[in-house]
Amino acid sequence: MTVEEVRRLVDQTWADWPFTHLEPFSDAGWDYQVFVVDDQWLLRVPRTTAARTHLGWEMRMLDRLAPCLPLRVPRYVRRAPWGGVYRRLPGEGGRALGADAGRPVGAFLAALHATKPEAGHLERRRRVWRRRFVRLASRLERWVWPRLGVDGAARARAWYGAAQARWRVGDPAVTLIHGDLAPEHLLAVAGEVVAVIDFGDMTWGDPMLDFAGLGAMGQAARAAYPGPVDEAAVAFYERLAPLYGVLRALGRGEPAGEVDARLAAWSQLLW
Repeated sequence: MTVEEVRRLVDQTWADWPFTHLEPFSDAGWDYQVFVVDDQWLLRVPRTTAARTHLGWEMRMLDRLAPCLPLRVPRYVRRAPWGGVYRRLPGEGGRALGADAGRPVGAFLAALHATKPEAGHLERRRRVWRRRFVRLASRLERWVWPRLGVDGAARARAWYGAAQARWRVGDPAVTLIHGDLAPEHLLAVAGEVVAVIDFGDMTWGDPMLDFAGLGAMGQAARAAYPGPVDEAAVAFYERLAPLYGVLRALGRGEPAGEVDARLAAWSQLLW
């Protein structure tokens, strides 16, 4: 949506809101646009029907979770089917945070992962999580593995299958997870993480996924986390993440040379 379109929607939906300035804050997200209002508020606008449905669930879950979490999270104060508004949280994205900054993140994950599906829904959540990787295997088989050549595709297929077999023995743990936890979604003040944002991928799934994007902060987060950490699962998710980037690049129609360069860098790291 353009700024003018969003401004019209805001005026129509919240006529009592006397804001003066609205401008794009981030347009890079796959599922959402974000606008800043009067430098105090962030307005998230879903791009797709699925994201719109998820945002409604996200708002309700964050209302429930916020009092139980040791770091701040968005609290939506204006809600509509087409978007939601929350007060801008303090801090800057934590790309340059040191390794010790992961400790509060580990405590945050312990609190988040304490939220589990109701007993009657647990097995269904497990089935949904397993199907996610069956569907992903099909997408990789169709769009990604052929770009590696015959030998590369065979090795990639073997890696994916072996990883699945190794860490998916028995019933997988399923809790509420952030789903895309990375330094850019952590806000820090004076080097200390104070808030977590961007819950657009929050879902019921394997809690080990939330350790995979932490980089240098990962070890400190693990140390502060009271539960066991399955390092094989974390390693699988870490190595899998660039492939989502490859799929998105293909979906956006990026030049074939750029896509293949991404894939070549990934394969070199793996083998």
